[in-house]
Order: sequence, then C-alpha cells, then structure tokens
Amino acid sequence: MLLRILSVPTNIYVHCLKHIRHHQTVASGFTNAQHFEEFKVHQHVKDTLSAVDGHDFEFTRDNLNRVVVYTDGCCLNNNLVVDPRRQAGIGVFWGKKHPLNMAIPIKEKHLTSNRSEILAAHTAVVFAKQLNLQTLCLHSDSLYVINSCNEWLLKWKTNTWLTKKGVKVKNLDLWKSFAVDLRAVFTTFQKVDETDECLKCAHDLANLGARK
Repeated sequence: MLLRILSVPTNIYVHCLKHIRHHQTVASGFTNAQHFEEFKVHQHVKDTLSAVDGHDFEFTRDNLNRVVVYTDGCCLNNNLVVDPRRQAGIGVFWGKKHPLNMAIPIKEKHLTSNRSEILAAHTAVVFAKQLNLQTLCLHSDSLYVINSCNEWLLKWKTNTWLTKKGVKVKNLDLWKSFAVDLRAVFTTFQKVDETDECLKCAHDLANLGARK
C-alpha cells in the first residue's frame, strides 16, 4: 500500500455528495452492516483497508503538518423513546473523492447522537493508526466529543472512569476503547462550525450512512 502525504489547503476539498457516493460505497467493504448490532471499529477499518489495498492515498495537512480529517455522527429520530425507530450513521471525510471517505450505518442496540459522534471520531483515529499517520487534526462540531477528549478523558481515567460527581461515565464502553487507540496517534480535536464546507461533507456522509 502506497501512502503519499500532500500539503494542500483544506478548502480545495470542498465537494458535492454526488461525487463521493461511489467511492465510499466501494471502499466501505461493509455492505451487510444492517445485520450487525455492534459496530466493530477495528474490524471495519481492517476490512476497508484490505478492500482498497494498492491505492496511492493522498492526505491534506494543515500549517502544523497534521493530517486533517472531518467526522460527524448522527441519529435520526434521536429524541424518540422507542429505539427501533432510530437510525444512526457516521461520516468520515478525508478530502474530495478520497477512497477512505466513509458513510457507515450503525446498528447498535442503543442508538444516540453522542454514541455516533464517538464512533465517527474513533474510526478516523483507527484509520490514522493503521496507516502510521503520526499526527491528526480531527474536526468535529460535537462539543461532547471535543470537550471529552480535550478536557475530561484523562480525568475520567485517573478517577477510575467516574465523573467528578462520582457517577459512571456515559458511553463508557466506547470511551475505554477509544482511549486505547488515542495513545497511538497524537490527535488534536478542533471544534468547527456546522457551516464549514468540509464538515458539511462529513455530515452528509453520516446521514447517508444512517439511511442505508
């Protein structure tokens, strides 16, 4: 697998969803996701990279030489009490027509927007880990993910995964797994507005995944 890193301004990667439908469908390698209740991040990344082996990957870097990625997670009908009517998906956007752009359905037993946001960010970090990308700048509009990773995660681990009020951390199963992979990639989490064009691409991918 060839890996080539380019230093290109992020705004070059603004694109329309119609240009990435084919790429993310072929690259996902996960067409039967609707038959699974638990989304296994590592297995999905492994299957995806196997499906696109031989691609000459190109990534954009910011002015601090960090690989740039945008992630989003969604849960349609998130406010409904009845879980079966919810539909969740995650989007990972690396750039225009990138073979690793992902629109993935999430079919867990308990679906929420926050769980989808965690899984989207985790998926991007695992891709970076498997591709030996040393630094990553992950953009998201989720304050829950941004604040958790930048401020709370280390405190939770030190406090045996309890909040400062002594309550068990929500979505603990996802955070524990995510924390392990974060040790392998130096990741900066950056809040972006939902009007950001690249974030919109990740958002479109997440919604596409939810409707699969």
